[in-house]
Amino acid sequence: MQAADVPSAVWREAGVDALEVAEVTCRAFGSGTGAASGRTELISAELRGGGHLDLIRKTFQPLHEGPHAQSSRAANHWAHWRRELAAYQSGTLPHGPGLRAPRLLGVTDDTLYVEYVGEIPPVVEEAALELGRWHQRDRSRHRVWHVQDQLAQRLAVSDLDWSAVDSAPGLAAIWNRRPALMERLDALPRCITHGDFSMGNLRVDDRCVVVIDWATLGFSPVGFDLAHLALAGLNADLLPIYLEGLQSRYDPDDVRLGYRTAVSLIGASRAHWMAIRAIPLPAGYADFVEAHRP
Repeated sequence: MQAADVPSAVWREAGVDALEVAEVTCRAFGSGTGAASGRTELISAELRGGGHLDLIRKTFQPLHEGPHAQSSRAANHWAHWRRELAAYQSGTLPHGPGLRAPRLLGVTDDTLYVEYVGEIPPVVEEAALELGRWHQRDRSRHRVWHVQDQLAQRLAVSDLDWSAVDSAPGLAAIWNRRPALMERLDALPRCITHGDFSMGNLRVDDRCVVVIDWATLGFSPVGFDLAHLALAGLNADLLPIYLEGLQSRYDPDDVRLGYRTAVSLIGASRAHWMAIRAIPLPAGYADFVEAHRP
């Protein structure tokens, strides 16, 4: 790979001149689970006279097959293939304090360049607090490319056969109550949501929680993002910390209901996904999900 394979404007935004770049390597990076196909690469540059620079290049393309191929072209569907590009170009992603997206270095056609933020995860309690603070101060308006209620879209196409798996009966009972649970969620206020706010998408840098992979940015019932974070580590102590960050922006009872309902529905559907693939549930997983049943 040559320095010229990266736009000169991207190098400048990263803080160097293309002529300073002596050697460039590129390798596949990460194993994202988003619906948009394409590739993510880590570009590493050695600089003349010493120094090193890493950046991320993500290339997107629409799906041409599979269950989400048609939906990925709908701007407000969770699988929309251009959403992360649109999110960065809009300038509306969080930029701190406390929580931010990786810094944008450039966009060319369907390719996105952002800073590399390392691989160090934050403390989960810090992530919950900064999530609440982001939701407290954010005043985003709906955009045509925002996801409009990711959970409802996913459940609408999910017909799970619990008789085919060996799983805790309480999880199947939660799933069978999903119409009533979704009605509860429908009555709750919406807030801006990352859509997959789990530890795999969180880093820490310069005293800031850095959130990567914004392909499912949109609006969902309050508590939705926190449910993803809690399920990632089966941590039942995050709600008070998140509410502290929110500073009463939303009614705590609404937040609590949205969080518990999302944990229940997401947790049950994930348990079925693992069971059908003969993946053992993490220790305490079923108890955690059932304990959150609203």
